Amino acid sequence: MKIAPVSELPKNGTYVPHQPALDAGISEEMDRVNFHRIELIDRKYAGQLTQDEESELERLQDLFFSYLDTVFPRASILDDDRIDKLAEKYGISKDS
Repeated sequence: MKIAPVSELPKNGTYVPHQPALDAGISEEMDRVNFHRIELIDRKYAGQLTQDEESELERLQDLFFSYLDTVFPRASILDDDRIDKLAEKYGISKDS
C-alpha cells in the first residue's frame, strides 16, 4: 500500500481520513485535528500563518501530542532507578 506524502494531500481544506493512522488506533476526531494541524504547519512554512493561526497551531500541537502520549504511552527511559544505575556504572554522582 502506497501512502501519499503530505505534499500530495488535498489542499482545499477538505478532510480526508488518513487510513494508516486510523488503522493504528488514532480516532477519527484526532485524525481531523492532525489534518488541520498539518494544514497550519504548511501555511506556517509558506509564511502565510496569521497570529490567530499560530496560537491555534500551538494548541493543536499540544492537544495532538498529549493524545498520542495517552494512546501510545512511552516508558520512562530515565526514571530514578535507571539514573542511579547509570551513575553507579560510570562512577559519578547523579547530582553532578
